[in-house]
Amino acid sequence: MWHKERPDEDTEKVAEWDVGYDFHIYVTDNGKAYGAGNEFMKGIKLESTDAKYIRIPFDEGVVPIKPLCSNNPENYRTALMFVDVDGKRQLWSAGIKSSY
Repeated sequence: MWHKERPDEDTEKVAEWDVGYDFHIYVTDNGKAYGAGNEFMKGIKLESTDAKYIRIPFDEGVVPIKPLCSNNPENYRTALMFVDVDGKRQLWSAGIKSSY
């Protein structure tokens, strides 16, 4: 078994997380989002490898709150994220058509 080391795992605590079919996303207690899952992350234009977490970038003033990941093994992979934008809660999404 191998271990994916989270960035800053000694100083940042995981506040929210969710797991999709072949990817997962978590949000730290200080409002940073990270993800792992090679096909999905590349599909939404974020470079990743299965052995490394990557930070999911958000614009200034956008704070990720809670991820929701699809668990569909068939055609589509979708990630939803509740975010606060200038004090207002919104639901954003990203997705790909799977090559499986």
